[in-house]
Amino acid sequence: MYSSTWTLLAISLALDLPPSADVGPVPVVGTVVDEAGKPVAGADVWLTPAVRLDDERKSGMALSWSATRSREDRTPRVLARARADGSGTFRMEIPAEIASRPDPIGLAAWATQAGHAAALHRLPPGIGAGGESVTVTLAVGPSARAEMTFRDPQGRPLVGAKIVPSVVRQVPIPAELGEAFATATDAEGRATVAGLDQSAVDAVRVSASGLGEQEIAADVSPPGTPIALAPVGKVAGRLVAPADHRGPLKGLAVRVRSRVGGFEGSGVSAEAVAPCDAAGRFEFPAIATGLLEIRVVAEGEGATPLRAIAVEDLVLEPGSAIEREVPLRPTVRVRGEVREKGPGRPIAGVLITINERDGGDAWVLSDAAGKWAALVDREVNQPFGWPMRVRVPYYIPAGSPEPPQRMPPRGVDELTLPILELARGVDVRGVVRDPDGRPVAGAEVELFMTSGDYGTFARLVRTDAEGRFLVAGVDAIGELKLRARRGSSTSGPLLAIRAKDMKEPISLMLRRSRIARLGGRVVDPSGRPIAGAVVRIQRRSLDGKAVVAIGPAADDDGATAWRTGADGRYRVGPLVAGDEYTVEASATGRLPARSGTVLLVPSGEDAVASAPDLVLPGVVAVEGRVVDRAGAPVPGAVVRQSGDGPLRTRATADIYGRFRLPGFVEGPAFAFATCDGFRRAFLPITAGSGPVTLTLIRATEPPERAYRTLPPALPPEESKALARRLFVPMAEQVLAKGTQVEKFRMFRDALDVDPLAVLEKLESLNLGDTVLNGLARAELAAALAAESFDEAVALAEAGPDAESRAAAYAAVLDAVGTADKARARSLADQAALNVRAIKSPSQRLLVSVQVADRLVDLGDRDGARSLLKEAEDLARSGKAAGAGGYELGHVAEVLGRIDLPSALRMMDEMIEDVRKVSRADRTYVFARLYGRLAHRLAADSPADAERVLDIVRKLKPDESARYIVAACARMAPKDPARARRIAETMIPPESARQIPWALGLIAGGLAATDRAAAARFLEDAFASLEALADEGKSSGLSDLADIAGAMLPLVEDVAPDRLGESLARTLALRDGRRADRPLAGEEGRVAQLAMIVAPYDRDLAARILRPAVDRIPRLRALGERDYGSWRVLAALALIDPKDAASRIEALPDDQAAGLVANTPKRYAIGYAAKLLARQGKARWSFILENLLYLYSPEQRFL
Repeated sequence: MYSSTWTLLAISLALDLPPSADVGPVPVVGTVVDEAGKPVAGADVWLTPAVRLDDERKSGMALSWSATRSREDRTPRVLARARADGSGTFRMEIPAEIASRPDPIGLAAWATQAGHAAALHRLPPGIGAGGESVTVTLAVGPSARAEMTFRDPQGRPLVGAKIVPSVVRQVPIPAELGEAFATATDAEGRATVAGLDQSAVDAVRVSASGLGEQEIAADVSPPGTPIALAPVGKVAGRLVAPADHRGPLKGLAVRVRSRVGGFEGSGVSAEAVAPCDAAGRFEFPAIATGLLEIRVVAEGEGATPLRAIAVEDLVLEPGSAIEREVPLRPTVRVRGEVREKGPGRPIAGVLITINERDGGDAWVLSDAAGKWAALVDREVNQPFGWPMRVRVPYYIPAGSPEPPQRMPPRGVDELTLPILELARGVDVRGVVRDPDGRPVAGAEVELFMTSGDYGTFARLVRTDAEGRFLVAGVDAIGELKLRARRGSSTSGPLLAIRAKDMKEPISLMLRRSRIARLGGRVVDPSGRPIAGAVVRIQRRSLDGKAVVAIGPAADDDGATAWRTGADGRYRVGPLVAGDEYTVEASATGRLPARSGTVLLVPSGEDAVASAPDLVLPGVVAVEGRVVDRAGAPVPGAVVRQSGDGPLRTRATADIYGRFRLPGFVEGPAFAFATCDGFRRAFLPITAGSGPVTLTLIRATEPPERAYRTLPPALPPEESKALARRLFVPMAEQVLAKGTQVEKFRMFRDALDVDPLAVLEKLESLNLGDTVLNGLARAELAAALAAESFDEAVALAEAGPDAESRAAAYAAVLDAVGTADKARARSLADQAALNVRAIKSPSQRLLVSVQVADRLVDLGDRDGARSLLKEAEDLARSGKAAGAGGYELGHVAEVLGRIDLPSALRMMDEMIEDVRKVSRADRTYVFARLYGRLAHRLAADSPADAERVLDIVRKLKPDESARYIVAACARMAPKDPARARRIAETMIPPESARQIPWALGLIAGGLAATDRAAAARFLEDAFASLEALADEGKSSGLSDLADIAGAMLPLVEDVAPDRLGESLARTLALRDGRRADRPLAGEEGRVAQLAMIVAPYDRDLAARILRPAVDRIPRLRALGERDYGSWRVLAALALIDPKDAASRIEALPDDQAAGLVANTPKRYAIGYAAKLLARQGKARWSFILENLLYLYSPEQRFL
């Protein structure tokens, strides 16, 4: 196991490359002087991070797991502190934990002294990487002060409040340093911060009696405008331990964060932590109102090992109180150890990423003994345990095994992962020179090295006064790439080297021809410039086309944030040409925005690349009137904004029907109105463009518009032809260049588009694998059955062997069902005849079970029992192990339909056998088998189905909702009361949005026999969705609007005159506009809504989708995985198919073949073609299952 280590040592010794030494603290020495250059004795000196956590540089796995970093403690801290002596000199140290970071952070050195303006000096990332002292001069200025005026939420002077600067010159201030500037408001609400000038203070923390602590933007315009605190509310609640937990709760606390106005950029936020008592109770008497996040945190050793899913999107209204119970969940303690490969010495300070799903720990650092421990939720399927940040001088050697991704069986609450071994690297030394051969001090040197499956990791260092640099801890054998830059010069393309080949230090020559500047404008939606907006630029370091590191761009002074001028413009540089950049802009009271990636091409020093305008919409109020059809005012009407602002807002019309409704993001929006005795109404508006009038129709009057399902946008044959036009070129490309798996995926997609054409190509489609070929034949037969039953049967009969024939007959039988008894019986007989001749025991077992299931549908229990007995014998013989190790479970999920007690005993036996041999937790597989059994039982034996669902709920509660919903839908026609009770009592709280969907499906099951009852179920379903929205439970894989929209066909069937109102309710259930979410996810939500609306109103759907269509170029330019543009184009295919096809064909080609990795063009082609090839109910079922992620009653597989 040490061979690679001894090879490394041997090469190091042979080449005189000793292993790198440990990184220790880096001295920072200097002098504090006044504006005249004279020493300042007794000044306090501080060292802090200079950037926000979100802006820290990252590489390697951190590029894919940046969300984990965002869970780290955001509180800035003081890294070092000193006091200047009599001669003004000081000495402090950059801690080793900071100096050894492979992706270093920018630092800030401060000096404060009474009677002087504070000094700030930024230290660029990588300084002192060679261990040399860092020398700085901190120049305090003449006396300075910042004057501000504060008001309470009612506009009165805020008296006696404590004011502490929290952001100064865009640098976050630790509380300890902030106290050096602390002050208090006087009787007029005025506060004077000594030591900082007016323009320096960007934000302050305000602590006031009865108002809690709030962080407020101080960059008010015009200067001197009073700063108002947000109103507050109360938050209280209790942590609820699982029923089997014994004893008091210890060491747990609750952190509440409030975004006032619901978005970053509103200018006010609040965060507080409250300990929980032994019974789990917590209370926040006063916290700023807004969008809340409640998170359970552990404080210190010995905390109770329970965690909770974060409560998010909870809205606290002014003056209100929220009481919330937070369920605690069982955990598994995951342990690990990090050691040096070879000597086995422990390694401290390695950041390990942990599976944080459902409230588990997000990350952990190895301790001095190299050990770490963290908690993951019991229900997750993987622990993670991957190294996210490895301190210098270590690296992850190529070929390092990934920790096994399996959880321990139930009853085992600890998991120890294998020791992570890191290799100690060697030093790479060099010198950076200018074109005249002179050494360049302070140059940035960037080095990249690949660590196998863990990605490419970066090192960033600075040259010393002699131009020398040292990069420690690199792989001596593997390929390294590096470059240098300083100001307006770079060393050109990446230089590839190997440390083992180095005979002397590397010399990097700087040139002046590869630098550019980046500029642009920040504007409002009308195009007016926004002055004083904060601009940050992220640099994406490239190796070819691959992004290998992301970090903040900085100017020559080390600043990483800039403000726009009066014309809204910014200009930043010099920047490294050949890399990509994204620009982020924010301004108080506006939603932030981010550009797509901009690739800077080589240019002269004075060239400026222009980024597209960044548009920052404001949050505005809409005024108007509510009137009836005759134009008379409707006093008391409730007007709502929902989905077009960060938070849902409402207002009540006065006696003249007038209202003022705040909370709209500028631009296209909807306004909603309701009033007793009137139908619900919605109105498309443009927020910020002037007053609006909403017209309400009385309930006794006919609706203004009768909505119904429209004819498709294209005739069926023309739609299918367009699907083929899109799909065939992609299919030909995959057939020519794709792997076997990619070809099979393409084949599956082709079945949805044109199964008859696939039949013609079947013989030429050799997938090179017997199993894949057999599966392809069976799936083709099933697809053909819908268009040509005779062709499907002929294909099944023509199978080359019994296995393919049996599988194809069974697939056709599944596709056509058993409504035609004679036809189904014939197919079942042919399948059974062939199944007994299958040579593969595992395939014989699986097809036998499949056929037996259909025989039960046909009423042939004896025939089914016979096949199941043969399958059981195969399972017990051990010959069918290829069926996945759950052979008895596959038999039991069908046997339960005719002998439930025997099936449950068989399930118990299967679980016991699997747990004896498997070291991993396979509970999710057990739950799936029980869930499918419950689904099979539901239609004929609701009571038995309920019994089995209870087992599923106890086994795997977080995955039980899908099976509960499916079973409720199937049992609805026979026992709707039971179905409702099961949905409302068994679906776990974290899946509460599935309850209204279950109610809607129950309504669908009753529509044919009891329309009145179905209508009541639908009303209850919509009311339940609206209650969930009021509780802040709007986000999720399926949004509330998606679920409401999925019920529109049911409304049309049961109560068509209410379809327009139900559409209004659907639109009003949209989630808020959130700038902190990935753009691709937001565009996906818009696309899903457009798909829901398109069958009823294509013009309205186009209005909803148009902004997302216009943003496709920006979405594709973000430099991230694009999972949004293809959804937008698929939605467009339902509104304007020809336009969608043209746009899809015009997209640039993807970088990889097949529907893998980041292939948005192929996804757009695949999904658009599948939608265009389907019509009616088949299209809607496809949307439900594949785009809204909801159970469909027509779903073939569960």
